[in-house]
Amino acid sequence: MRSTGILITAALLAAMATAAPQRYQSGPDDNDVTQFVSDLGLSSAVAQNVTATLKAAENSTLTDVEKASLACYVSSATFGGEYLDASSANYTDRIDVNWSDACWQESRCIVEPGSAKDVSRALRIVGFLGSKFAVRSGGHNPNVGFASVDEHGVLIDMVKLDEVTLNYDRSVVSVGPGNRFGAVYEKLNSSGLTIVGGRVTHVGVGGYMLGGGMAFFSSEYGMAADNIESFEIVLGNSSIIDANAESNSDLYWALKGGGTNFGIVTRYDVNTIPAADCWFEGRTYAPNQTEKLFEAMIKYSAAAENDTSAGLVFNISPGESIVAFVYSKPVEKPDVYSMFYDIPYTQNYINSTVGNTYDLALAFADVTDLSTARRQTVAVAHKYSLQSYKESYATYLNLSSQVAKDFNGTLAYGVQPFTSAAVKQSQRRGGNPLDLTDVSQDWFASTIQWEDAENDEAALNAIQALGESVRVTSEKYGAGLPLRFMNDANHKQNVLGSYGAGSLARLRDVSEKYDPQQVFQKLQNNGFLLSKA
Repeated sequence: MRSTGILITAALLAAMATAAPQRYQSGPDDNDVTQFVSDLGLSSAVAQNVTATLKAAENSTLTDVEKASLACYVSSATFGGEYLDASSANYTDRIDVNWSDACWQESRCIVEPGSAKDVSRALRIVGFLGSKFAVRSGGHNPNVGFASVDEHGVLIDMVKLDEVTLNYDRSVVSVGPGNRFGAVYEKLNSSGLTIVGGRVTHVGVGGYMLGGGMAFFSSEYGMAADNIESFEIVLGNSSIIDANAESNSDLYWALKGGGTNFGIVTRYDVNTIPAADCWFEGRTYAPNQTEKLFEAMIKYSAAAENDTSAGLVFNISPGESIVAFVYSKPVEKPDVYSMFYDIPYTQNYINSTVGNTYDLALAFADVTDLSTARRQTVAVAHKYSLQSYKESYATYLNLSSQVAKDFNGTLAYGVQPFTSAAVKQSQRRGGNPLDLTDVSQDWFASTIQWEDAENDEAALNAIQALGESVRVTSEKYGAGLPLRFMNDANHKQNVLGSYGAGSLARLRDVSEKYDPQQVFQKLQNNGFLLSKA
């Protein structure tokens, strides 16, 4: 049963003691409530009421819930129809968006900005009043509190920032963070174009891009973030700036994998590529073929070093394995996958198809489970080692059996090839904070899903144990790598620390330069934050 929440009223707020609110922004007028209210662009009558209420509120002694209530009161007056709370008819629908049910947290209120200016005002409100906040693009991140917040804060939901606009020569598309990749691909396909982006259509643009973004054709284009021409971003002081190779270039670099540490991105200007024809096929294998698939994977990793058109998906679940071949040219059954062709498979889950990249996106639209469940992930990059695969897979079998028995959990084991050509493409396109090792590698990722909150700790322990097995066995056979890929990592992993001391120091410098009051470290609810690295 959901609570109805506490309605935010002027009477409740006026009952608080009298003193000036705690403020995080810098500037000559930030100690002036009247100036703060004026910045919000309210009508005179509403501004007068809000000003009186704020001047009657003592923020320095308020709890986080009370600060959030105050921020919600001001947000309600500011945003009108772009504001939701527990009394709104569609509040529950907007809470229950995140991929993992564990992230269905009942925020004090939700703001749905319709423009960068609206985002600026929302950030001005939470910053001035010292309220916790979270930002959500698509909500695919399964870590609790990263794209969600409970009654202690305000959720800034980017859903209405759903622009997909081509520039004059169609070489760049402006994409709003409220989009999911399926919508972007569909709109661009009508112009014969696409972008380097998510392999699953329901993934949101924002978090994916800020984590770096693995794509089908990374060997040709690098990471998705490497293909961003410019970011429009709202900083902690509520100013709106662009970050690109010519302007604020240090911030531009940091945003290509540095996460949510620097501001709220309100527009991604991304290079377009042709929605060209390609070949793809997906096969399902019985568990007794898994060792042969690992052996083929080792051979494929070498072959893919000499064929930048090749991409592959390999995922193991308790009852079966799936392998998908994705080739950027319209060539059926190319030689780069020959080591897989003779391994017996049970069926095609995606038929052998020559189609364009939008057809590819649609074919994979249903691969990721979207059913109601609690979820968690883990990420460990490593070089290829057959012995490491065999030993960590043995651990996987034990853990998978145990979680199924203990709490009906389902554990998966995922192989994600990333070639040295992909690393070089990232470097050629200006580089990013991940500081990737220039070798062929696997960005191992695992997902666990389960039903009940009482098993949250057991599920996290299980997936952490599997990740640790991959790390230990990789290092045992000389295949260890430092990277923990942000898009697939969990909150227990030191993602930013895995980028190396040099990148971490640069990221800290950028944070201090563009967010001197450290709004995104102090008030942001959770995330892969520099303050925790």
